[in-house]
Amino acid sequence: MHGNKGLSQIITTIIMILIAIVAVFVVWGVVSNILKGGQNQANLNIRCSNINLEIDKETAKCNATETNALTAKVNRGSDEEGNIQLKLIAGESVVTQDAPQSPASKIYTWNGTGGFSDGLTVDLSVAAVITQDNGKAYTCQASNKITATCTA
Repeated sequence: MHGNKGLSQIITTIIMILIAIVAVFVVWGVVSNILKGGQNQANLNIRCSNINLEIDKETAKCNATETNALTAKVNRGSDEEGNIQLKLIAGESVVTQDAPQSPASKIYTWNGTGGFSDGLTVDLSVAAVITQDNGKAYTCQASNKITATCTA
């Protein structure tokens, strides 16, 4: 009987060591996923910061008459992203379109469908949309807003 008690202590010690090893692997898995997620976000932020999209304030026009449209030129600086999309943000309206090639400019139009009236001010901004390694779209931070006033 005395020999069984010693064997029980050895088995308990082995089980405790196995539990500690499993715990180390679980903690390592969680920590490595957190680090990878942070690294992916950092890479996206770097890619976004290299894209220079801006709305040319001088070209932003809002026509509240029969065309009822808002037009603005978007300038894209030199970057290495290739083909990207952009989100045109006019007030609460968001439209996704292909961005101009780098470096280039393109004039975009928002159709107001009755929403633009004389004297209305509309905040405009633009945000790059890039494709992540997993194929999902990621929207970068929007540019500084400019304001266009609609005229009849």
